[in-house]
Amino acid sequence: MAVEYDGAWRDGEGWALNRDRDRLNRLQALGWEVVFVTAALLRDPERMVRTVRAALARRLTVS
Repeated sequence: MAVEYDGAWRDGEGWALNRDRDRLNRLQALGWEVVFVTAALLRDPERMVRTVRAALARRLTVS
């Protein structure tokens, strides 16, 4: 499992989006679950922890 910060995109940074999505596809192909944390989620730490814990629990029940 991976937790990744998903920051804001600016115009002209399509290359960064492509790079990030390529990385996501490679991780998923290897069986990783990626949880994205946004600025809004960071402002709500309890919800962020619940989100990560839920993903981890799903991961532990699958393996």
